[in-house]
Amino acid sequence: MNLEPLFQPGRVFLDLEAGNKTATLTRLCTEMAGSLGLLDEGDMVRAILDREGIMSTGMGEGVAIPHAKCTLLKDLSLAFARLTPPIHFDSPDGRDVDLLFLLLGPP
Repeated sequence: MNLEPLFQPGRVFLDLEAGNKTATLTRLCTEMAGSLGLLDEGDMVRAILDREGIMSTGMGEGVAIPHAKCTLLKDLSLAFARLTPPIHFDSPDGRDVDLLFLLLGPP
């Protein structure tokens, strides 16, 4: 699968000042909703946080790939953030996350 078309302007954040896990995911959902022309990011935020509540999407080695299905979307959407400072993400190796790929798609 070619991921290049998913990297859109307004969805790539270098040196994003991260707070905690919830604040960072909420901010990325807000940014993504704006870049998609959506008026409300609430469904995206709920979907991502609900999914995180099931099991952390921290992969280890400083990488997390939070993902969820969202009824607002018709296509797969991706946001990328390089976080500064790294944040705790409940990764299996215990390492903080500094590279985050947020993936949302239709049901």
